[in-house]
Amino acid sequence: MIRRTALGFLAVLACAPAAHGATLAQVGSFSSPVSIAGTPGDDHRVYVVEQGGVIRELLDGSEQVTPYLDIHTRVLFGGERGLLSMAIDPADPAHVFVYYTRQTDGAIQIDRYTAPTPDHADPTTRVSIMTIPHPGDSNHNGGQLQFGPDGKLYASTGDGGDGGDSHHNAQKLDAATSTSDPRLGKLLRMNPDGSAPADNPFAAPADDVWALGLRNPWRFSFDRLTGDLTIGDVGQGAWEEVDFAAAPAAGRAVNYGWNMREGLHAYGDPSDTPGPNCCTDPLLEHSHSSGWYAIIGGYVVRDPSVPELAGRYLYGDNAKGDLYSATLGATGASGDGPTGLHVTSLSGFGEDGVGRVYAASLNGPVYRLVGAPLPPGPGPGPGPPAPGTADTTAPKLTLQVARRQHVLRSRRFVAKVSCDEQCALRVSAKRSKTHNVTAAAGARLRILLRPTRRALRLWSRAVRRHHTVVIRIRARATDGAGNVATRSARVRVLR
Repeated sequence: MIRRTALGFLAVLACAPAAHGATLAQVGSFSSPVSIAGTPGDDHRVYVVEQGGVIRELLDGSEQVTPYLDIHTRVLFGGERGLLSMAIDPADPAHVFVYYTRQTDGAIQIDRYTAPTPDHADPTTRVSIMTIPHPGDSNHNGGQLQFGPDGKLYASTGDGGDGGDSHHNAQKLDAATSTSDPRLGKLLRMNPDGSAPADNPFAAPADDVWALGLRNPWRFSFDRLTGDLTIGDVGQGAWEEVDFAAAPAAGRAVNYGWNMREGLHAYGDPSDTPGPNCCTDPLLEHSHSSGWYAIIGGYVVRDPSVPELAGRYLYGDNAKGDLYSATLGATGASGDGPTGLHVTSLSGFGEDGVGRVYAASLNGPVYRLVGAPLPPGPGPGPGPPAPGTADTTAPKLTLQVARRQHVLRSRRFVAKVSCDEQCALRVSAKRSKTHNVTAAAGARLRILLRPTRRALRLWSRAVRRHHTVVIRIRARATDGAGNVATRSARVRVLR
């Protein structure tokens, strides 16, 4: 995916407005989350893909103890490799598909599992759908699975790694060799059983290929309203790009140009001759000189509760962290610019079963995009507060801590905090960095408070002298109406 060691991992037409009150509310914290998905129509469940090989479930905002699916023993995890995404078949929600790099050799593997209930997929029901060799290099694995509006399963693959498409894959449509494969550097389209649909544009051995000329399309999506296709393709050394194809063709036989072109520019050292239909330029590009290094493709916002960004494509960059939005269409893009929202170490976006949009940080947090609350009024729309309707009820705040913690060894306090409505949380402890976060309603957040080095030295000296060190952890929640709730708990500091 991205050039960050932790993961391995046109220019602006007009300045976009800020998100005008839209915020990011944290829904949980996970281990290297990279993707979020849901079952169509299900507004209760959200699935979070952890790069190490586990899929977690949030049920009505609460993380479930038992993983939805655990296949970590099959997954080669590290750098840009790992369990990279999932998709649930809208025609058969008992079938869940996963995309990962295989433990034995780093090959790209797409499997199907059966979920007897919406809360658990059975790891013993594995069916192999597709295997793509990925020899020689560990980077550029692509990684997105998505069902299209046509009911077909789409997958994005990287060009095979190294730099400059040294394996000659992105424009390739002929037979595989020991070091190359026509399915790499592509957008693939398949039936849910892995077979190639009869209306795919190319003949075997590239009959799975839907679009070509991609470098590392880490994330792509379909607009849930229009069916338009948008791809975020990670660039080489100068430009990151957003590619677009309007429905109903939605990218069929489109050649996006790599490695003939990078962004809107000729690539300086192409290693191959152009394939068919070269080349379709991106709608948007961003330069490395402006802080972009690994684009993270997102979604067109269709959540009615976020009117601030309605119909705008939300996306970002792993290194930059700022979330941008733009209006995309067949004739071009407009209004591209920052939203005022930021996710450090942005690793992916997702959409749940009812169209709510999420963003993940590789550091752990997952956020939901939420709109500004409407003030109460006598009718369904916004208006001045009606007499007697002011919210004066404090949020229900829960603080859970272990009363004895090995702080001197772990160098942190751990607390679990939740709020029954969306609220701003402030969690603090003496001589420790305060943690501020917006929490989604019902989300149970794991908060880490890190003491200063001086505090650790003082506490360590006291414990060695057999003194008891007890520190109070405090939590404060403020809801949208300004109502406040507080909780505190005492923790004994241990070695």
